Amino acid sequence: MKDLSVCPRIYGYWNWRAASFDATSCRQEPWVEVYARALALKPGAKVLDLGTGTGFLALGLAARGYRVTGIDISEKMLELAGNKARDMGLEVEFIHMPADEPDFTPGCFDAVVTRNLIWTLKDPWQAVKNWSFLLRANGRLVISDGIWRPVTAIQKMSGLFMDFLQKFGRDQENHPGKFKKMYKPVDPELPFGMGLYAWQAQKLLKDNGFVSITGHEQEFAENPYTRKGKFFPGYGQFFILSATRG
Repeated sequence: MKDLSVCPRIYGYWNWRAASFDATSCRQEPWVEVYARALALKPGAKVLDLGTGTGFLALGLAARGYRVTGIDISEKMLELAGNKARDMGLEVEFIHMPADEPDFTPGCFDAVVTRNLIWTLKDPWQAVKNWSFLLRANGRLVISDGIWRPVTAIQKMSGLFMDFLQKFGRDQENHPGKFKKMYKPVDPELPFGMGLYAWQAQKLLKDNGFVSITGHEQEFAENPYTRKGKFFPGYGQFFILSATRG
């Protein structure tokens, strides 16, 4: 079987990020609202949250009555997610498991959701194929991702300048700095390491037999990542797509 796993160093990075992850996350409720509409399923439906992290989507969907299972490679993030579920009085099953090769009975979920996961995968095509097997007939898939790292010449020059300034800064172990350090060895193995556009994700879904692909990013009242507007070009552009297993 093809090895889809990422470098063990990456596990360490996300465990390190766990403690500060929620502080750098955006507001949860707008995301849960859009995802719930995109799912178009009644409460009680079984949902698998891939790359759940600290439970950003899983907890919000569980609060709306869905039966949610969340999986992730970071034990520390799962620990935080479990603690939050208990504090909120929610029943969510959190499991330590890779998101690209989830080990569940085929057809056991009504829906699969991901947020900012596809860019991290070594073989997104195989991963999406694996996810499709977990869905019942006409099951739903909702994904979100975008362009997260500099792609234009100006953006890359700006990034180099910030790297130069960081060398003289006090905090050499901050989030951006450690991210670059940890991901540099595996960047060549990630097809969408810089991120991906909606059209690329649409093709990814179509290639794996998904139909009725619909965009939902325009459903936010304001951009969930910035206060400066709903959409902005280049770096930071995001999408949300829903699709049905064909």
